[in-house]
Amino acid sequence: MSRFFRSGEDSSSESSSDEEELYSDKEEQEEKEEESEEEDEEEEEESDADSDDSDDDAGKAKGASRFLEGWSESEESDTEQTTKVKSAKDKRHDELEATITTITNAQKINDWNIISNEFDKLNRQAEKLRVAGKAPKNYVKCIADLEDFMNETIAKQKVSTKKMNKLNAQGLNAVKQKIKKTNKEYQPQIEEYKEDKDTYLFESDEEEAPAPKPKKVKIADAFTSAADEIDDEGFATVGKGGKTLQFTPESIFKHLRSIMESRGKKNTDRNEQIKIMEKLSEVANTPYQRIRVLLTLVSTRFDLGSGATTSMPLDHWKAAEKEIGLLLTVLDENRDHIVIENAEEWEDDEKPPTLEQGQKYIKVPGSIVSYIERLDDELTRSLQNIDPHTSEYIERLTDEAALYNLIFRALLYYEMLRKDDSLEVDQDNINRIVSRRLEHVYFKPATVVKTLEENSWKAVPADVDSAITPRAKTTEALDLVNVLSTYLFANSEGYHRARAMLCQIYFLALHDDYYKARDMMLMSHLQDTISTFNVMTQILYNRTLVQVGLCAFRKGLVYDAQNTLQEICGSGRQKELLAQGVMIQRHNQVTPEQERLERQRQLPFHLHINLELLECVYLTCSMLLEIPLLAQIGSSPDVKKRVISKTYRRMLEYHERQIFTGPPENTRDHVMQASKALAAGEWKKATEFIHAIKIWELMPNTDDIKSMLAKQIQEEGLRTYLFTYAPFYDTLAVETLSGMFEIEPTKAAAIVSKMISHEELAAALDQVTKTVIFRKGVELSRLQSLALTLSDKASSLIESNERTLEQRTQGTANAFERAPRQGGRGRGGGRGRGGARTGGTGPRQPTTGFTGGALGAVPLSQARNASILANLRDNKGAYNKRIRKGRGASSGYGKTSGRGHKGQGQHGHVKPWFQGGQTPLIFKHGQMGFVNHRKENLAEVNLDRLQFWIDAGRIDPKKPITPKEIIKSGLIGRPKDGIKLLARGSCNLYTPINIMVSRASASAITAVERAGGKVTTRYYTKDSIKRLLKGESVSSSEPLPSGPQHVKAVLEKAREGPHKYRLPDPTSRWDIEYYRDPAHRGYLSHQLKDGESPSLYFKVPGEQVRKKAARSKKEEESDPKLFELR
Repeated sequence: MSRFFRSGEDSSSESSSDEEELYSDKEEQEEKEEESEEEDEEEEEESDADSDDSDDDAGKAKGASRFLEGWSESEESDTEQTTKVKSAKDKRHDELEATITTITNAQKINDWNIISNEFDKLNRQAEKLRVAGKAPKNYVKCIADLEDFMNETIAKQKVSTKKMNKLNAQGLNAVKQKIKKTNKEYQPQIEEYKEDKDTYLFESDEEEAPAPKPKKVKIADAFTSAADEIDDEGFATVGKGGKTLQFTPESIFKHLRSIMESRGKKNTDRNEQIKIMEKLSEVANTPYQRIRVLLTLVSTRFDLGSGATTSMPLDHWKAAEKEIGLLLTVLDENRDHIVIENAEEWEDDEKPPTLEQGQKYIKVPGSIVSYIERLDDELTRSLQNIDPHTSEYIERLTDEAALYNLIFRALLYYEMLRKDDSLEVDQDNINRIVSRRLEHVYFKPATVVKTLEENSWKAVPADVDSAITPRAKTTEALDLVNVLSTYLFANSEGYHRARAMLCQIYFLALHDDYYKARDMMLMSHLQDTISTFNVMTQILYNRTLVQVGLCAFRKGLVYDAQNTLQEICGSGRQKELLAQGVMIQRHNQVTPEQERLERQRQLPFHLHINLELLECVYLTCSMLLEIPLLAQIGSSPDVKKRVISKTYRRMLEYHERQIFTGPPENTRDHVMQASKALAAGEWKKATEFIHAIKIWELMPNTDDIKSMLAKQIQEEGLRTYLFTYAPFYDTLAVETLSGMFEIEPTKAAAIVSKMISHEELAAALDQVTKTVIFRKGVELSRLQSLALTLSDKASSLIESNERTLEQRTQGTANAFERAPRQGGRGRGGGRGRGGARTGGTGPRQPTTGFTGGALGAVPLSQARNASILANLRDNKGAYNKRIRKGRGASSGYGKTSGRGHKGQGQHGHVKPWFQGGQTPLIFKHGQMGFVNHRKENLAEVNLDRLQFWIDAGRIDPKKPITPKEIIKSGLIGRPKDGIKLLARGSCNLYTPINIMVSRASASAITAVERAGGKVTTRYYTKDSIKRLLKGESVSSSEPLPSGPQHVKAVLEKAREGPHKYRLPDPTSRWDIEYYRDPAHRGYLSHQLKDGESPSLYFKVPGEQVRKKAARSKKEEESDPKLFELR
């Protein structure tokens, strides 16, 4: 830049200090601007004297001409004084002096927050004023005095009882970290100042001539020169602008310090930091250096996966796993170096720490447990984001073995630290690592756990043993889980103890030790306090509960299994409670934040419990309990009260309402068909349905489970048969029962005897004749049951009415009733005309004003009736009796009888609907809107619900989906005039489907076709849908062939099969135009020719309409008169 323009800038700037700071920030960020600024500064320094003279001359403001009127020299001199301009160098010196003054004032009031902020500014300003590598003297004096003042403040704080506030303490720590690094650079000048503080500022300092500026070197030459400078002790890399960065053992801590300071800052290149630390780890030659580098390197790698939804890259995860293993190896080889959380931060920029006299260990701050927990969490997050049905998931799952080995080695390391009481190792760290080890084995089979343990012990020397899990006592999986759980029971509380209990119960249930698992669950009382734990512990509790129920089922304990699974399976939220999926909310009641947290809690696929198997077990157990109960209750009023499983009962009622039931297709259909057969006494058919379920193959010992189920169905079939047909028997031989159900006579007699003892069956067992003798008259008939039901409902109604009356009248229901009287209007003994009063000759006695409660007893004459239905009255004043008005002048109410007058009074008013004689508005504009009572009522089906039905197996997406399939699957309640497909939840649709409905929205059509499906709209009526359900019609989107050549083929095809009603076609214009439109995917769209409109009255091709509109628009634009008018 020209010197002339530079002086102009200086003269016109009034806030130069702010601009200089802005320029300095840019110089630090952009290297190209820094180089250009340095060139300008050198030019300014080379011609400093000339610049001052030119600045002075240029700075003098030219006053008004002396030939002008009123000019004086005083004005000129004033102008000269006010417009004097300083050079840029002087301005920088003034700014430096102002900053030093601010720091000095802050020292007087002990404000370290201001000192910390001004200290950074001071360093930037001094960097610009350095000459030949020397800083200004006032800057050297300031930093030297600041260091002495800092040391005094720290010494006072150690002995003072009053603590600094938070801002002051943070500022002091920041200055403490920065000033040592800064003063180290200017140490010779600081020592010179401390030798003679009084005369230091007044001594002359001959400035050395600046060295000639080196020529710019090309990048290629810089790389070449950098490669030549590599020595044997370290590495050299080329940074920005060709600068050579050397990594030597002496510079390791300096690089680590800079990396730690830049962590978390914006625009930090973490990958570049990782590369630098990888080179530092190769250069490190002492144990302390290697430990520090590995700790920092692992922490930086974890920063790559710091997002809430993103997982750590696979290569970095494996690298972190190897580095943690290398760290444990270094710590095992150097027992005098330990990594512990409560270690003090060491200022190792100058020299690394060494063992002093009386010290055993060199403590390095860090937490290996936290690193392993983070590594475990990253593996879980990675498995959540991988498709479990791919080979990638299996390959990623193999990394769990390496992670388990790290957990095992970390536990041995903490056991070694725990042996020395002086280290004060936190017990919580050991509990955390033991808990992680337990949670990696509790859900695995015993053989897999045994393999993991053997590989872990092989990785350590043979003379190494564990105090918590000894090598000899943990060879079996059961022993290992027991030892780990027992340790956590004894040394932890709350969170870790509860999870250890649940893990052990889960392991016992998984290995068919039901009674021990049940007893532990009951003794733990976790069912009472589980709501106070976090969500992940509640999920583990639900998983354990389900596993205990499955274990009971495998043992043949049907009642226990159903009772255990009722809490989870009866809610209909198995996916959500077991963290195996997110439930689809019908009305979108979950916020995005809640949904994100829910997805983060999902378990990896290898931890899932098969939900179809769980539902099959629950429904089978409910069938074996509910069917005999329904047979026992029969038509009793307690049918709805005595319910074991509401879910199963609801499914059974829905299945019984079906008009047509085809062969079973899924697990639920098999169980429902088996229930129907068992209720009818066909136990063999029920057994076939249950055995046909393929999901039993997923359970161990499938044959044993099927034989157990067959035995249970035989016994429950026998009980159901006795409950159903007992009223029709007088006696029944036990051998006959055993022959009907193919069980041993002794077993049949035992079942009957148990039913009699529990008062479930009104009968007696004759041991001599081996017959069952039924007692008559005990069972209620249908009429008797209905009569009892009516009696109970009437009693409850009376009680309800009495309670309501008591609430409204506050105990004064019969307070003002008169005593009952006899007689009528005649002259008899009663109170007629002139008759005597009853109950005495004297005057009538007044009745009591209030009844009941504290106001006195109720007289007999006012006693409440047994039923108050006949005594209920409206409140006083609720209704006013209409006064009948007579007709004519003699009626006493006037001759008009309240109906107004003749003449003006009667006819002098306009009607309310009169609009001034104009044409009524309703005739002029018509009626706006109306309610179409003949509009067809369409049932709505949304895409998210349709996908949910497909996932549940209720609808087969491989077959065409017609209204028949939709209604039979239960997706809609009852057939209406048709079905309309809507697009709510279209983002959840991923299955290609071929669906035919009455109507479909445009967005629904787009969503289905985007998923690879097809939508067809067809005309349906309510009767045609009923015929589809009965099989009297066939739904087809294909049009009937037209033409004489097709008549014969159509007739022959019709004669071959049974009669089928043809579905009707639309007759109204609106319906015909709708189904002719290809945009609606109508089944009549084949009738349109190319370019033809679907309208019946406007069949002009659309292209012709568009051309005509474009031509008319062009004519309008070309008409200048029309353009001017517009």
